[in-house]
Amino acid sequence: GHLVTALGEIQALQAREQARAGAPEGAGSST
Repeated sequence: GHLVTALGEIQALQAREQARAGAPEGAGSST
């Protein structure tokens, strides 16, 4: 389904943003 793809894209985006910020995965919502 497209939902899975959308979720995958969101997960990838979040992971990329966290990696760019140098934050560990699963650090929570600390921006």
